[in-house]
Amino acid sequence: MGCRNRWEAAGAMIRPKVQLNLKNARDYFREHLCVGDYYAEGQTISGEWIGRGAELLGLEGRVREKEFLDLCGGLDPRSGERLTQRLNSTRLNGEAVEPNRRIFYDFTISPPKSVSVVAMYQDSRVVELHNQAVRVAMRELEAFAEARIRIGGQRSQRVTANTVTACFRHDTSRELDPHLHTHCVVFNATFDATENRWKALEPVGMYRAQKFAENLYFHEMAKGLRGLGYETESSRYNFEIKGVPVSVIERFSKRHRQIDEETALLIARDGESGNVAELREHIALSKRHRKLGNSTADVVEAAIIRAGGGGKRRKSCADSSGSRAS
Repeated sequence: MGCRNRWEAAGAMIRPKVQLNLKNARDYFREHLCVGDYYAEGQTISGEWIGRGAELLGLEGRVREKEFLDLCGGLDPRSGERLTQRLNSTRLNGEAVEPNRRIFYDFTISPPKSVSVVAMYQDSRVVELHNQAVRVAMRELEAFAEARIRIGGQRSQRVTANTVTACFRHDTSRELDPHLHTHCVVFNATFDATENRWKALEPVGMYRAQKFAENLYFHEMAKGLRGLGYETESSRYNFEIKGVPVSVIERFSKRHRQIDEETALLIARDGESGNVAELREHIALSKRHRKLGNSTADVVEAAIIRAGGGGKRRKSCADSSGSRAS
């Protein structure tokens, strides 16, 4: 892949992914969201509830498994009763079993690679900047939440401006690269004040506002970094922290290089037909490794020293009590 693609691969973004399978949703919570950082054996992560919809349900602070799984099942976590109309997660179409309900939407927010490197190995204040910027971005994205309306056979949407969101922050990638990112799990439920009931979330408006929220996240991060005394410089994916060598950024983008290489092989074999971004996403999901749960922080520390970063990894909240969610 060319230089442009390498920079893009290492860039930051907000990536949404819909979860359709109830069992997979439950496994995702237990095996991914709540598992400590990829390098930290045995640690767990406590997610955090955000959103006006979460407030309406009395959800605040730490995300508990029962609350999360109740919402996955379309149940009110306070009472265990039905929250939204559709509970069945699958349906039969002839002999085929098909998804019948969207469980949640996973919006993953990550900063530029240089920010992850500085946050993980030098300055824990940058982690809190990320936490705050995620909250700001998701609060703005929430304003575009809608409910589906069906009247007289016609379908439309009504703005509700509330979501039920559980956020989980991780610090590294499956390849042990520094990769600060937060999974913002937006459940398929929003309160329609006009009809005074909970309904399925219509995410189209949020998808349309995705770039706006992404740019707002970048703005908040860059402003905060300058406030801490860092200089930033423009890159193809918004900005990087000045002074972090390109060689370090590339060294800690192993996962992106793997996707680049797989993408190039498939294009060389089959030709470039269709959406390359969708092809990369497919490769990322189908070829990813399992978490390296029995690795240690020493492995990561040794890697940055080999890359020329030097120094000891900063002591983070993950070293004692698991990553704090933003």
